[in-house]
Amino acid sequence: MSTIRRIDDEQARGLLLRVGNGCQTSFETLYRMLSRRVFAFVCRSIDNPEVAREIMMDTMYEIWNSAGRYRGEARVSTWVLGIARNKLLMSIRSRREAAHEDIDDLAEVIEDERHSVFDEVADKETSAMLAVCIEKLSPAHRECLHLLHFEDMSVAEIAELLNIPDGTVKSRLAYARTNLLRCVKATMGSRHGYHEHGTAN
Repeated sequence: MSTIRRIDDEQARGLLLRVGNGCQTSFETLYRMLSRRVFAFVCRSIDNPEVAREIMMDTMYEIWNSAGRYRGEARVSTWVLGIARNKLLMSIRSRREAAHEDIDDLAEVIEDERHSVFDEVADKETSAMLAVCIEKLSPAHRECLHLLHFEDMSVAEIAELLNIPDGTVKSRLAYARTNLLRCVKATMGSRHGYHEHGTAN
């Protein structure tokens, strides 16, 4: 599972300011800084690399056009991913490629904590299994998990970006973590020739 280097927000703000003044060189630098991150974010919600690339390009074009309207209330990465998410939702609606599961009524909200399921599956083999299990989650669950672990956003920031209550974010993260661990354990048990309760096949 590849990692994407965290964005230096101060540097990104400076670049965005210059882009707003029409600096093409700054936009090229900002593009290199953000495009891969936007693409990865979109790919978590839509299983079509070509469409994801189109959405990424649309997002970057929108950044070029609207950089002057950035007011600095949120981190640059949060603002950019907000644009990307709007482009993604527009694409999904127009192509009718995805159905979103509403989990607002999911079980009791767990305590907000930064414990990562990735801490429990550090070896390379299990990380590969984890990637497969992540793809089995619904787009809504993958999105929250991606924002928390790959974009280093807080629950409050995710809630603001997705325009949902903090409790819904926590519910989605709880559901995603539970199902990821279940999937990884089941896969590991299968590979080692055991059933869930440890009985040999």
